[in-house]
Amino acid sequence: MVVFPGALLAYEEAKQICESTKMSEIPTRTSLLVFIGNIKGQQYDFPGALTAYEEAQAIFERNNGIESLDGAAIMADIGNIKGQQKDFNGAVQAYSKAKLIYEKIGQQHTPAADQLTGTLNAMIHAARS
Repeated sequence: MVVFPGALLAYEEAKQICESTKMSEIPTRTSLLVFIGNIKGQQYDFPGALTAYEEAQAIFERNNGIESLDGAAIMADIGNIKGQQKDFNGAVQAYSKAKLIYEKIGQQHTPAADQLTGTLNAMIHAARS
């Protein structure tokens, strides 16, 4: 298991500073939440990672920023964590939303979108099993 206690504490402190000073939610706060989610995921704290990613998703949606490359990436992050938690239906929903975002912004033929499609197909198969 990879442990980054110092990094996680630093990102959580930065998040608190952003909240207390009313810094821009996008990209400052969402970036910090993604970093926190990534570290928590690497520590196998999947519920904590999901909470961070879903908070970033809510910020994107509240600020009309979900239909962007970053919005697609956060939905893929949520799908990844849900897959790790064996919530294959939840993973399929998140990956499907990410795929739809890529299509809406004209990025459906990029390497990231192609990889997402492969992962989505694997989750669909897992959900049916």
